[in-house]
Amino acid sequence: MNLKKYTSALALAVGCAAILTGFYPDCALAFDPTRTIEEVSKKSTDEDVVKVTTSKIVIVDYDLLRKDFKALEQMSDPEIDSWLLDQTSFISLPQANQKTANTQIAADAERQITAHRPPDYGRALVFDAFDPHSVGLKIGLLDAKGVGAKSSPRAGGHTDGLATLGECIREYSYEKLVKKVMNHSGSGVETVGTYAVIDFGFDVIHSDGSRSPAGYVLRQAHVRSKGYMSLLSDIDSQAIERVLRRYGITSAGAYRNEMSFDKINLQGTSNRALLDFGGYLVVRDFENRPAQHFFNGTELISPGTETWVEPISDLRVPFEVWGGSVSGVNDPKLDNPWLWSHELAKNFRAGRANRDDVWNHFQNLIRPVENRLVSDANCSNTLRGLLRR
Repeated sequence: MNLKKYTSALALAVGCAAILTGFYPDCALAFDPTRTIEEVSKKSTDEDVVKVTTSKIVIVDYDLLRKDFKALEQMSDPEIDSWLLDQTSFISLPQANQKTANTQIAADAERQITAHRPPDYGRALVFDAFDPHSVGLKIGLLDAKGVGAKSSPRAGGHTDGLATLGECIREYSYEKLVKKVMNHSGSGVETVGTYAVIDFGFDVIHSDGSRSPAGYVLRQAHVRSKGYMSLLSDIDSQAIERVLRRYGITSAGAYRNEMSFDKINLQGTSNRALLDFGGYLVVRDFENRPAQHFFNGTELISPGTETWVEPISDLRVPFEVWGGSVSGVNDPKLDNPWLWSHELAKNFRAGRANRDDVWNHFQNLIRPVENRLVSDANCSNTLRGLLRR
């Protein structure tokens, strides 16, 4: 038996069967967040974090928050904003106590709480979420990326413990993009939802001395895949990457200009919901480049074989919006969403842009995709088409 053919068909057939039996009505999948830190990881450690007083809300998915936290259902959007900042506007103590990786942090030393750091969470923490109406009642968790290193932050890369605000806006947008594509495909694959992006109010200091506004992104709590760096298995990586490529998307954006092959970087949960979209990229075509699993090097997609796919013209995500048409380079850190999101972040921090501008930026990215996909609303037919090709 051809292993590649078998594994690809197996992973997609699960989603196909679910769609055709009506298990996923209207293709509207919704990831169910993890509720307790013991479920996330029994090896999580607790650490004290300190309140940051300069944080501001940038963009919020209120529908997702109200779905996941029933205590928020009757609260107004501004009330939810205040609740989010009260629950999560904190940073690790080592981050707050230095000015090498960032500018001065406005921290209130009198306001400290305990957060959770699962294994391999280098710049992320998990916060307990408390009922806004009942003091001390836990109602779930909020996963936050970009909220400080556990020890010794250093300028440069992820060793600084932080995320740029532009990076967070791009991450929010890409998660929503991939969710729409996966729902449309009928593949049965979910994404770990992003709740919000928040501006910290201080700057990241890069290794070259330049600075960018710092922010953090809030996500649904989840149980990571047991693969190295939460990478999915060969079976799931091949199947999911092939679906993405039908829409002109690849998870193998990182290192693309440094190598003659692609490195499929699909990180996910224990039930293969996708997370961490920093390496995703929209391209015009795949240039006959073989694609390997990011960690183990197994070649999963090969030119000239049945594993090879190219974008479907009627479904592909518009390159002129999501690709590298501005820079002319296929690189996740030079594509249009990266450049535009970082420019927006600078303007937001400087007071030249507001939350309405951020929302319009997001809509300008996502609407062209929605318009293209709405013409093929029957996701089961879409999936049948994918399986035939």
